[in-house]
Amino acid sequence: MQKRVIVIINDPCHNPTGFTLSETEFQEIIHILNAQTDNDIVFLYDLAYLEYSHESDNRKKIASLTQIKPHVLTIIAFSGSKTFGIYGLRMGAAIYLSPLEKKIKEVHPMFVNEARGSWSATPTITIELFNHFASAENRAGFLKDLAKINTLVQERSQSFISQAKEIGLKTHPFRSGFYTVVLTPNPEKDYLKLAEHHIYAVPMNGGIRIALCSISKKEIIGLPQKIKTILSL
Repeated sequence: MQKRVIVIINDPCHNPTGFTLSETEFQEIIHILNAQTDNDIVFLYDLAYLEYSHESDNRKKIASLTQIKPHVLTIIAFSGSKTFGIYGLRMGAAIYLSPLEKKIKEVHPMFVNEARGSWSATPTITIELFNHFASAENRAGFLKDLAKINTLVQERSQSFISQAKEIGLKTHPFRSGFYTVVLTPNPEKDYLKLAEHHIYAVPMNGGIRIALCSISKKEIIGLPQKIKTILSL
C-alpha cells in the first residue's frame, strides 16, 4: 500500500468549476485525513481565490486546520497574483502547519532550495506592491476596490448560472468564482464550434470552461442560450 499520499484541495472558488466547499464538507475532509493514521499525508490547501469567495466567513475553514492530526503535514498555498489582482505577475507563499516542529524543520529547506533553484526570487514589482499594501492607508483603498471587483465577478457568475438553470444548460455545481464548466460530451470539438461564433472556451475533461471573470454583464445576457443552441445541448 502507498504510504505517502498528497491531497490537493483548491477551495474556495475552485478552478475550473466554481465550487466552494461548505464548512460541513470541509470538516468531512479533515475527518478523512485524520482517520488515515497509517499514511504519511501532505495536505495542500490551495486557497488562491479566497478573497473572491462569498461565504459568510471565508476564514472559518482555515481555523479548522488546527484540528488536523500530526501524521498530516498541512501546506497552505497562497496566491498574491489573485489576492492583489496582478494576474501574470507571480507571487505566492507556502505556509506549512504541523504540531510537530521536526516536520516543519524537515520541509522548510526543501521548499527554499527547490523554489530558489527552480524560479529564483519573486518578481521585484510584486514585492514592491506587497510593501505598498503594508501601509494601512494604501491597503484600505485597495480593499475597497477589491470589494467592487468581487461584487462585479459575482454578479456576472450569478447571471450566467441563473440563466443556465432556467434553460437546462448543465454545469458542474457552482457557488462562486471566476469560472464555470458547461458539461458537454465532446469538449475538444465543442470549444471549436463555439469559437466559430466568437465564444471562446477551454476544453476540459467532460466539459468546457467559461471564464465568467472576463465577460461583461451585457455579454452574459443570453450567452447560456447561445451555447445550448450552438452545441445542441
